[in-house]
Amino acid sequence: MSTSTFFLKNNRLTLTHGEIRESFDVDNVQVLQECSTEYLALVEDRKQDNRAGLLVIGEKLAQWLNKTSWVERLRDEVRDQVWDAVFQVPARPNDHEIVFLNAPWELLAWKGKHLALDDFTWFNAMRRIGEIKENLTPSLYRLNLMFMAAAPEQSNPLSYEAEEWAILNATSQRDMDLMVEETGMLSELASEVARYQPDVVHVSCHGGFDKQDNPILSLENEEGYEHSISFRDWRTQASLSNVEKGIKLAFISACHTANLSPKLTHSFATQLIQIGMPAVLGWGNSVGDIEAGFFAKYFYKDLAQKQSLPHALANARYQLFIEPPEQKTEKREKYSRDWHLARLFLGQYDIGALTESDRAKRPLPADFGEKAFLDTKKQVPVAGRSQFVGRRRALQAIIREFRNPQQAGVLIHGMGRQGKSSLAARIARRLLGHKTLVVYGHYEAVDILRAFRDVGSDGADRIIEEYTPIVAKEPPKLAQALRKLLCEQEKPFLLVIDDFEQILVEPREKDGFYTVRAEEQQAIRALLQAFHQHRGETASRLMITSRYRFELFDECGKNLAETLLHWHLAPMDWMERRKQLDLQQRTLSAPQVKAFYDNDELYALQDRCLESANGNPGLQFQLYTLLLHDKTLAAQTLDEVDKWLVGDQATVPDEKTRDLLEGLVLDKLHGLLSASSQQLLQWSQDFVMPLPLEALKGVSGENAVQGLLTLGLWDGWRDEETKQPAALLNQLAKRLCQDLNDEQKQEIAQQLLNPLWTVWQPVQRSYQADYQLTRLAVRVGDAAVLQHVAGNGVRWVSDLTWKHVDFREGKELGLKSIVCLENKNITPDNRLLRYTAESCHRTGEVDKALQLHQRRLEILPKDKEWERAVAAGGIADILEARGQLDEALRIRQEEQLPVYERLGDVREKAMTMGKIADILEARGQLDEALRIRQKEELPVYERLGDVHSGTVIMSKIADTLQKHGQLDDVLRIHQEEILPVFKRLGDVHSEAVTKGKIADILQVRGKSDEALRIFKEEVLPVFEQLGDARSKAMIMGKIANILRTRGQLNEALCIYRENIHIREQLGDVCGKAVTQNNMAVLLMQFNPPRRAEANQLLCEALHAAQQMRIPEAGQIRQILQHFEMQCENDEGISVEEMLQVVFSELSRLPEEQRADAFNAFLSQFPDEIKEAILQMLKGN
Repeated sequence: MSTSTFFLKNNRLTLTHGEIRESFDVDNVQVLQECSTEYLALVEDRKQDNRAGLLVIGEKLAQWLNKTSWVERLRDEVRDQVWDAVFQVPARPNDHEIVFLNAPWELLAWKGKHLALDDFTWFNAMRRIGEIKENLTPSLYRLNLMFMAAAPEQSNPLSYEAEEWAILNATSQRDMDLMVEETGMLSELASEVARYQPDVVHVSCHGGFDKQDNPILSLENEEGYEHSISFRDWRTQASLSNVEKGIKLAFISACHTANLSPKLTHSFATQLIQIGMPAVLGWGNSVGDIEAGFFAKYFYKDLAQKQSLPHALANARYQLFIEPPEQKTEKREKYSRDWHLARLFLGQYDIGALTESDRAKRPLPADFGEKAFLDTKKQVPVAGRSQFVGRRRALQAIIREFRNPQQAGVLIHGMGRQGKSSLAARIARRLLGHKTLVVYGHYEAVDILRAFRDVGSDGADRIIEEYTPIVAKEPPKLAQALRKLLCEQEKPFLLVIDDFEQILVEPREKDGFYTVRAEEQQAIRALLQAFHQHRGETASRLMITSRYRFELFDECGKNLAETLLHWHLAPMDWMERRKQLDLQQRTLSAPQVKAFYDNDELYALQDRCLESANGNPGLQFQLYTLLLHDKTLAAQTLDEVDKWLVGDQATVPDEKTRDLLEGLVLDKLHGLLSASSQQLLQWSQDFVMPLPLEALKGVSGENAVQGLLTLGLWDGWRDEETKQPAALLNQLAKRLCQDLNDEQKQEIAQQLLNPLWTVWQPVQRSYQADYQLTRLAVRVGDAAVLQHVAGNGVRWVSDLTWKHVDFREGKELGLKSIVCLENKNITPDNRLLRYTAESCHRTGEVDKALQLHQRRLEILPKDKEWERAVAAGGIADILEARGQLDEALRIRQEEQLPVYERLGDVREKAMTMGKIADILEARGQLDEALRIRQKEELPVYERLGDVHSGTVIMSKIADTLQKHGQLDDVLRIHQEEILPVFKRLGDVHSEAVTKGKIADILQVRGKSDEALRIFKEEVLPVFEQLGDARSKAMIMGKIANILRTRGQLNEALCIYRENIHIREQLGDVCGKAVTQNNMAVLLMQFNPPRRAEANQLLCEALHAAQQMRIPEAGQIRQILQHFEMQCENDEGISVEEMLQVVFSELSRLPEEQRADAFNAFLSQFPDEIKEAILQMLKGN
């Protein structure tokens, strides 16, 4: 690492680099101001490709800085190093110095390339305000990070979850300690920082400028609404501005936090530096949510691994450019627009690594792990302050109601162990100045009155003493006592009626509401009336927790329960589940955590805990606690819980888990539903996302919908399409449902499609919403809906860039949609045809896939050149897989390549050249294929700065060299040139693929033991952890093949069987056929051979290969002949199949040898067969 400092002070710029110290006078910074203005215009226009403009700015900056050849000389000197360039100004900079500091130095370019993206020299621009006064001491513990996101209600949506998730996934708990502040409030952030004293504070929010052009952050207040803060507000929080308490870096991940205000004075980042923050990282303009998360992933990964702060910055910036996050658009950008936006500001400290230890920070806060209770009698255990996660919107909505009461109080309801009491405790802690009073277990008038003893005032005690004997005889008189307690007490209180379901009576009618038990009705009636009547006169508040909603009428017939704000507490989302799990892990020591993550079985069981609990906090906590203490019992318990979840009889071995599940009383609740509600519950299995209540009421009526919500069998959500109330089946209640048959699915579609389309048609819908609509529309053949939704709906399950891929469903939905549209004379759009074709290809319907790609070319206008070239590429992919290499090559060279050249799409051109090389390699033209990869493909990726794609090409070059027999060179390339790059990039998938190729070479060399070890220990676990079932199946096949050659037949057989199962789940017809073929050969190695099984497998594989029309059909037939086996109803090889195999082989020969080879092939047949072959060729 090499550091250059460019210090502008009093119109003189001084360079310090090692022993070099030079300076020159700066009379004018107009060029720098122009660069900043041009840069601002380019980055704010997000519709245009700005790469050329950014490069021009970078070269202007280099020219300005190169007056005494500084850039040229330093670039040569720092070759093969990270070049840290610090642009420094005094502590109180003047106007010229501010312009110098604000210039977009990250873009510095030389000879047509940004230096920050140079593979050999990472130019790393940083900014410093003031002079270094001391070194910053690294932490004695592993990295500690405090994360807070703010997304105020009624503001522009902020996908902060992506950033938070990226940080969670960047490092495991063994690498750093991550604390998450859930409220989005500055005061709460300061409180948590004071408790934990982290090294880094990360705030994700919106940023900008107020009406006076001062920099601000958009945080939240207690009610969840926007609360704008300035650096002055930040400074008033002592824990956020006290360097001695340990904050070394503030990452303000918000737009515009690192670019100057319109007044051209300061940014939020520079203001924090000037109040003493050692380092501040911000964004130089508007940044995409996905890009911010991607940058954070690599940035914190390096910091956690004890890399220096500058190095972490340089690498994250570089990674963001070379491997941009995927965008869900039809034509994806292959670069990140935002790679240059991250700006690091330094103050008076010289900063290197933030930490130098792997030790977890101890002690944890004094209350961490302590049993917390809602009440003073310790009857109601809840999640403590350090264990509570999520529930942000619930907290804010309830506090909003308490701040401006419109209701008598709040009713929190939902399924058992969902965290209702813990949420109540969290709200109680947030209501500063309120005394918390809890009624639990006994709910009569006297019990409620006695709860006020905890108020601790003489006035309250007198009221209690006066009214206790009165309300014992006349419970309605409780209202009078409460009026005095509400209106005459100076200190406000929060009265919590917990576990209210204990006094609720089952509905008398199906789908009805629970009612209050007769003994307590008068007391609860008086309670609700008192709080409702006096809500504007008192600061005291009422909160009730209950599994179920209820009704209670007064003497005039008014339902008093409707005077409460009803808040349904839904299951935790995936992010909250992960955070709860991470909090439980903090009780473990660092060696325990490492041992846990190094154990594949424990890691898999951890994921099962999350899945089986289905977002229920109590169940997840119990399952994971069990796993941390008894792996065997946890595995047995999870098996039984999974049986219970699908409605089977289960014997749960763990007593606490068993009691928890029985306590949900789901079977009892099912009996309280009407026939229509039971039907709606059954139907709701078919919902793939929360559906709007407005549509659901149109299906079964309001009573059925409310009945399911009342009992907690449905969870209340918000419909993301309309922002209105929605519902989804609670996954624990799925045990009450039976699998849907086709007739039921048809009825669901008939009843639900029109109401749902009526609600969703006017709004902008997600891909998932279109998928839900497509599923319904194909069942009833509604072309009017399908023409709007089928393209996106099929893409939802057919796009490989998403994890929920199901090619079989994509094929089925796509083909049915196309037939339905064509029956109504509606032309399917390009997107529907494309993703249906891809699903057909993946599932073995190759002829259909080819037809669909050809149909795309028929419907696409001539001026849609790029889309037509992509469609032609789909055809070429299929032809290449079939062995029709000549036609595939023609399409690549004549229909794709000229289009990409004409449009200037250098990346697509390079990718097409790579596919041409693949074809040439398959034809045996290895030298030409190698030339294309080395001379035409690889240089493009080098010019683009795309190290990842370039390394992939290097891997293909190695594959070609391997076919030349150059095993030593290939092994060296993989081990020394390819593997280190993928490791540096953090691409664990490509790293595993490369290790697999190394194992392949070792196996060829006879080192099967080492090859088997690599496959089992270093490759397979990675694909399993990534959830890459396709790659896992491929490696399992290689492991089984090695075991087969070593005579370990039974073990190999088990793996083949599992492999076939995985291929079936993936809808991978070709992969299944190849595995069946290998498994059949294995069965014939047994003594005695297992001929019947082998014969059946080969016949199934042959049928699949014939259906796909792939050359492997001929190979399978040869194996059948070798073992003297036959298949029923097999009429022998067709002329077409034979020709397919022949032309596949001919295409691999040089062109000048093909005629003689074909004539030799024909010579072996009688004249009548020769004539038939020639006639078929003429017909084609």
